Amino acid sequence: MSDDQPLKKFKPSKLRLKLKIKEKTVTKTESIPCTSELIDLLTQLNEGKPLDLTLIASIHEAASRGEGFGRVSAKYEQLSNTKEETLMMHLHKIFQEHIGKSPEVVVGNALRIAREDLLMEEKISEVSGKGALIGDERQRQLNHPELHQFVYGPNLDGKVWLALFLGKERADKLLDPEKTAPLNSLEILENSNLKARERVVFETLSMEVSWLSIDVLMFNILKYIRDLANATEDMQDIAKLIRFSVLYGLDGVMKDILRGRYGDVGYFSTVNSFLVMLDDTPIEDTSGDDFFSIRKRLYWPLYALGALVGHTNIVTVALNELGAIYDAPSGHEFSHRLEEGMIIDGDHTLPSELFHWVFHKNMPDMVECLVKECGFQFRWIDHKKYILKSMFKTLFLVSDYPRPPWDGEDEDMFFLSSGQRRKASYKAKMKMLDLLISLGFPFELFFPTEPLFEKEELVRKNGKLQENTQEWSEYFNGLTKAQRKAIIRIDRARGSYNRSHSYKDALTSGEFYKKLKTRWEEGQETAQISKLDEYEALDSRWRNQTEDGDESSDDEDAYYY
Repeated sequence: MSDDQPLKKFKPSKLRLKLKIKEKTVTKTESIPCTSELIDLLTQLNEGKPLDLTLIASIHEAASRGEGFGRVSAKYEQLSNTKEETLMMHLHKIFQEHIGKSPEVVVGNALRIAREDLLMEEKISEVSGKGALIGDERQRQLNHPELHQFVYGPNLDGKVWLALFLGKERADKLLDPEKTAPLNSLEILENSNLKARERVVFETLSMEVSWLSIDVLMFNILKYIRDLANATEDMQDIAKLIRFSVLYGLDGVMKDILRGRYGDVGYFSTVNSFLVMLDDTPIEDTSGDDFFSIRKRLYWPLYALGALVGHTNIVTVALNELGAIYDAPSGHEFSHRLEEGMIIDGDHTLPSELFHWVFHKNMPDMVECLVKECGFQFRWIDHKKYILKSMFKTLFLVSDYPRPPWDGEDEDMFFLSSGQRRKASYKAKMKMLDLLISLGFPFELFFPTEPLFEKEELVRKNGKLQENTQEWSEYFNGLTKAQRKAIIRIDRARGSYNRSHSYKDALTSGEFYKKLKTRWEEGQETAQISKLDEYEALDSRWRNQTEDGDESSDDEDAYYY
């Protein structure tokens, strides 16, 4: 999906809320009475130079028309004449320059995240109400896919979205603690009159923010950022400000900060000079405590932080416009060694680690963005074999009780049989596999050695081969080590396939392998060749590390099972 259509995907009708969004039912939002203040803000960002008169005229025209003209969800083809189209183009241009790629994209980022938060909380509420507590799914959604209690990821605040788009006063009123509470909190369980905080955020973004006039939206965002910038006192505050712009998907604000338009950035003058923490909650010194209390905090470059929260506009602007590099340094610190501070990682694994995280969060739009628009190379994954192991297990091995985000799209998974749950999960995983195949994922990364199923099937047909017999041992031991590993790998993947399908659709290992190869041959649409020369030096350095023994092991099966 392109960045120009983010709102289309997140239709509220998919929620159990069944929101009805119609123009005539939306409360009209008053146009801002401070058009001159918006012009002053834009003039400051223009380094004090007077704005183009046409732009000033567009702002005044939009303010005079108020709600209904140039709103976030409007399209150029819906405008009645060339004058309106020209005015709207001017508004969009200045929005893109100083705030983000477009109003649709910026609000769409918020809608996507608010929808994910609400659905997760609803699922936790539904399942925990039936005695099956899964409260740790919040951490699983936000944090490292495999080390979620050890490495924390960024957490976005719904109230910030509302304050950013509607102003702090309006956000405080909407989320008054005497009227709202988190969906699964004790307060809301004890007081039925309280509204769910997550539901209020999503409904407001859908039914009010999406219908704002662009000039109103632009003013509220710029004023919010200007207030934050006025509170900055040192380089640490500047780093927090640019981290905010990345987390909340404001690529235009990110560019303006780097240009020094919100204050002196000092040595933070390029997109590659920033390393920002993924999780900014304070961590306590755990030296001397048990292992399970230790936390690891990661510091990543701007494009990687933007990718982690799904903002394709941040990633494309940073990598394709501002000169961000894939092979940027990353850093970390441990809670039991805080005195050491941040330690720079120089192993060139950030792109693979980022892709690993994005893949496991089931973020197909970001996967496609990284590969098609930003040139991520699948061959980089091979540098860290555990990533291949993890991806293989996620795609091809299915549990009776699949966890989000691989549990399928059915809202009533709790009431399904184990077979139905496996089938729904397998379908979700194959959807991601088909995307990877279409993007050029090499078959050889998962299946480097062709298993000799033809010989096995021939012996089986002759009735001479049964598992757990001497004939089976002789046959299996006669294979090479690589062939044995390939057969085991395919056989386990085939087992999950059969358990996720009806008995009549069951396949032998050989049939399953052929089906997989056909899927690759028919679905492969692109080859990653446009960036080969550009990344050859980087690939060479990684290959040398791998050849020197990094992440290598004779027991390759350990990487898959």
